[in-house]
Amino acid sequence: MFENTINYGSVIGIFCLTYSMNVAIETLRISNSDHGRVFGPRIAHSGMAMLFSIAALPCILWPAVYVGIFDGWIAGIVAWLGLQLLGGLATIILRIRGPLLGLHIALGILTLPAGYFLTLSNPPWQ
Repeated sequence: MFENTINYGSVIGIFCLTYSMNVAIETLRISNSDHGRVFGPRIAHSGMAMLFSIAALPCILWPAVYVGIFDGWIAGIVAWLGLQLLGGLATIILRIRGPLLGLHIALGILTLPAGYFLTLSNPPWQ
């Protein structure tokens, strides 16, 4: 089902975007729920984290659209469901919540442009 994406697309770029999306969602969750700035890391309340979270919002759909353009809309829907499930599991396994969130924000700021570059430098319409 995902032969064209695996052979001609950027799977690493898709995973980078999915990771960045999950970090951005956790950053937004912490910054909106921690009004006293007590429980979250300081970087989660910074302007850089907010810009990162806004830039990561298209990552909710772009990996699925990318797979869908390569392999069809059914594969895109299956990829979106799978990436949401794997992203939720990765959030728990990689401990994106809690005290490691600051490290994940810094890594997310690096992986977001890498994911965009890898997926957009190898477009399916070429």
